[in-house]
Amino acid sequence: MSASKVGQNLPDSFGFFKLGTKQFSIAATGDAGTIGFTFGQFTVRKIRVRSPSASVTGAALGVWTAASQGGTNVVANATLSNLSSALTYQELTITAAANAAIFTSSTTFYVNVGTGSAGNTVWIDFYGDPVTDQL
Repeated sequence: MSASKVGQNLPDSFGFFKLGTKQFSIAATGDAGTIGFTFGQFTVRKIRVRSPSASVTGAALGVWTAASQGGTNVVANATLSNLSSALTYQELTITAAANAAIFTSSTTFYVNVGTGSAGNTVWIDFYGDPVTDQL
C-alpha cells in the first residue's frame, strides 16, 4: 500500500481502531455512566483506564451492556491497581463472552463501580474493530 493512499482507507482496513473515550467519576459505587458508539457493527478488543485524577489503586470497576451489571459482561469487576498517578494506565481483561460478541450501534456500555474512590475520576478508552457488513 502506498503511503499516499492510507487516507482513503476506512477504519476496517486497520486493527484496534479507537471507538471512543469518556471520563467517568468513580466516587460512588453503582453505574457511573454510559458510552455508545455509532459504528453499525463492531467488536471490542481493548479497554484502557487511564489518567486518574489522583491515586485510585483501591478502586474497582467493570463494564456491562445493561444497567446494574446486566446484559453481557464485557469486563469483570477489576481492581485498578496500576492507577497510582495521573500518568498511569491499566488495560482491562475482556471477558470470553465479549470476545465472541459483535456489538451494534444500539449497544450502550455501562461502567459500574464496584469499589469507589471518593472524589476521583478516570478516563476510559474503548478500542475495537468495525465489522464490515456482509453482502
